[in-house]
Amino acid sequence: KFIPEVAEDLGNSWKKDELTFVEVSLATSRLQKLCKIFEKKYLGPLFLESLGPDVLLILPKNETHSLAPIIASGILKKIGFNPFLAIGYNDKELIKLVKNKNFKIIGFSITDSKNISECLRIGKILKKNTKNNVHFVLGGQGIKNINSQFDKNFFSLITNNPKEISTLLN
Repeated sequence: KFIPEVAEDLGNSWKKDELTFVEVSLATSRLQKLCKIFEKKYLGPLFLESLGPDVLLILPKNETHSLAPIIASGILKKIGFNPFLAIGYNDKELIKLVKNKNFKIIGFSITDSKNISECLRIGKILKKNTKNNVHFVLGGQGIKNINSQFDKNFFSLITNNPKEISTLLN
């Protein structure tokens, strides 16, 4: 609960020019170390493959904050999903990935609501290339600023809580 809040505060401080990129990078690195220290206690080991449903978590290119999908991945692993992180993937790599793996859910992590259009663009491409019915989810701190012009009908779920995606498969 606290690590995502701290990460959000760091990002907001950087946007407001209250902290430098170096200060935010160092602080984020320390948060990642804390995640590793506490992962066994709260999340369990992250590097064991789960037999649960496959979930693809995508960080769009314009997003620079990778801590959120890493934390979401750990939470999903704990509740029985098999998450796959796609950070820095281009369209062709994502298409190849969804064609070769049977993802039940494809999620996007954003900290800036300006990146929603990129999520929609990628999502529509991936939807054409998936074999089965796949749920698309939008998550992260960037969803707080979604305006009414945004086409919410594409996503099965818009949430800040990774645990809520389990409701999509029940």
